[in-house]
Amino acid sequence: MAELWIQKFQGLNEFDNEKVPVGSKPSLLFSGPIFESDSEMKRLKSLLIDFFRGPVITHVRLEGLEQVIQVRKSVFMFKIQN
Repeated sequence: MAELWIQKFQGLNEFDNEKVPVGSKPSLLFSGPIFESDSEMKRLKSLLIDFFRGPVITHVRLEGLEQVIQVRKSVFMFKIQN
């Protein structure tokens, strides 16, 4: 079981940039070897991949990435950055 919490939430309307289009799929980046060596971290990685999976895609738009989500573990907490 994994327990996650939100430390500081910001809604999309609080950002002044262009919004991510509906149906787009984020690229997930798991930083650090702990996501491959620790069994609990492997399960968390799998859980987050399943959560953000979305539709199966056949190609990647090469002009650029619209959304990248980085997950890393610090000494005291996980950080998920968008």
